Amino acid sequence: MKESLIGGIMSNFLGMFDEVNTKVADIASQVGQTPESLEVCL
Repeated sequence: MKESLIGGIMSNFLGMFDEVNTKVADIASQVGQTPESLEVCL
């Protein structure tokens, strides 16, 4: 039982880190845009 709990917790953490990495990549790509291309996104 202990192993399954630890496995579930680790799986949740890995999923959370993947989501954070994806969001950071999205933000980084937006920050790298020129002002002209940024206005299109708004």
